[in-house]
Amino acid sequence: MSDLLVDTTLLRDMASDVSLIRTEFDTAKTTSQNLADAVGHAGLADRVTAFASNWDHRRSEPACIVWLRGYGQRGCVGSR
Repeated sequence: MSDLLVDTTLLRDMASDVSLIRTEFDTAKTTSQNLADAVGHAGLADRVTAFASNWDHRRSEPACIVWLRGYGQRGCVGSR
């Protein structure tokens, strides 16, 4: 019977990357508002915030998937 070898360092790194992606999803609205405040043009600022608002409901599903994937990776690393 062969042994299963798991690169736990890689799994930890991937979990960290997934966490960063989730943070980006979670802070997208605040980030877009900061960008809108910085552009210096009312019309462009409105477009930036409208785009972010329109994506609020679309962001929730991938954010959940990213969270679940990261949770699974951390669980694998912690169960050696």
